[in-house]
Formats: sequence, structure tokens, C-alpha cells
Amino acid sequence: MSSAPNDLSWNLGWDNPVLSPSLNLDYSFGTTNDISAGLDLSHSFAINHIFCSSDKISVPVSISTTFATANFYKAYVTKNHVKNKKTKTEVNPATVDTSFGISDFSLSASFSYQIKNFSLTPAVSYQVPFGSAADITGNTPVFTMQVGYIF
Repeated sequence: MSSAPNDLSWNLGWDNPVLSPSLNLDYSFGTTNDISAGLDLSHSFAINHIFCSSDKISVPVSISTTFATANFYKAYVTKNHVKNKKTKTEVNPATVDTSFGISDFSLSASFSYQIKNFSLTPAVSYQVPFGSAADITGNTPVFTMQVGYIF
């Protein structure tokens, strides 16, 4: 069971033609408590009627950063005896910095092709962790593929 099973979130965004900024605030609570604040800038490019009158291509891109505390991470390290990816030694929970600070920076983009009710969306996301989590995670991009149909 999670040490922070409860969550309150608030998101404020502004859609405009150039850049869409957003701010989200999050409070996770349970046996541990964490707060986070995320800042995001996004833009979506769209082209209609590429091959026929009912298709569309959209390319949303975003850049974001998150500032957070790391109490949940410290509880996770304590419970699971996590190993440092670089040194192959167990992470000492006493060394986990739980103070509020930058926790990650990420870039993401997708390419969506939609024709009538069918859509195909490959996407890539690249995240750079900071702080304690940087010791156990890598900077490998994540690729996803979504296929959708609207009934």
C-alpha cells in the first residue's frame, strides 16, 4: 500500500494560440505528506484536410518542470531497500533530501493522425530527474503508441 494514498490537486491553465502555460499544485497525504508544483509550457500545431476532407494532423509539444518534496520517495527507499543505479549500493534513507526543490525537467512531443473516428498517436517523452531520484533512475526516453476509435 502507498504511504501517500490520498491526493488533492489544483490545475490552472490558459489556452492561447501561441503558448499555453499551466500551473498545477498537488498535495499527497497519508503516512507521508508531499507537496509539488509543476510548471508547463505547451503548443500544438494542427493541419486539417491533409489527404481528405475528414483527416487532421496535430503535433503537441511541451516542456515542464516540477518542484516537490520527497517524503514518499524516502519511505519507498526505506521499505524496498533500493539500490543506487550508478554505485550498485543500497540507498541510505538518511541521505534522501526531502526538502522542497526541483525534482525533474521533461520534454514531450506526439504526432497524432486522425481520420474520421480513428486516430493513431505515437509519442516520446524525455525526463531528467534531479535530487535523490537521479541516483536510481536513468534519462532514457519513453516511447508510446496510442490507437483510438470513437464510437
